[in-house]
Amino acid sequence: MTWTATLTGLEKSSGMWIIGILYTDTVSGKTFSRNYDRARITKKQLRDLVRAEVLRLIEIETTDIDIPIGTTVDVTPDPVIPPDPPTAAELANRAWFDDWRQLNQLITLTTAVPALETAQATTLMANLRASLESDWLNRYLGNI
Repeated sequence: MTWTATLTGLEKSSGMWIIGILYTDTVSGKTFSRNYDRARITKKQLRDLVRAEVLRLIEIETTDIDIPIGTTVDVTPDPVIPPDPPTAAELANRAWFDDWRQLNQLITLTTAVPALETAQATTLMANLRASLESDWLNRYLGNI
């Protein structure tokens, strides 16, 4: 099964692009026509849209459902499996980089607006620097 897509219409109406595409299976001769309405679309987005539709058509044609008529279909939702909790190393990494970001924000802010460099801001920066120095691990270097 080989599908081709042919642009059959392209018109702008009331700020919307109306795009017509004719899909043809060159093996079986089946055709399928579809119109799309888009406010904005690029050539790449149009190609992606057409490719996605061809993949959908191929999946429809190649998928077999072998459930006998009369079978009760289970409608129970799949269980939600919570993600694994972060490890101690991941939590430490996150905390170190949170302090790093906060220190950089404070430095940027107090450099841009010197009036904000208060005793409280200076103390907070000193505490953040001390935390960063004491919790430093060499593996953090590649993520800065």
